Amino acid sequence: MFGLAELGHALRYPLSLWTWFMLPGALTAIGLLVLFGNDHGAWPIRSLDVLDTVRS
Repeated sequence: MFGLAELGHALRYPLSLWTWFMLPGALTAIGLLVLFGNDHGAWPIRSLDVLDTVRS
């Protein structure tokens, strides 16, 4: 998606309607997935102690 938007901008094509909605929508969806759908074992929400960091 980003490549097509950049190619259109480089070739001076007028921006399509999808670039105004799909690109921010994709970034928002990815951000929400990372924020709420993360694996708590991989990204602990709490701060880690030194021993927790060494053990993992």
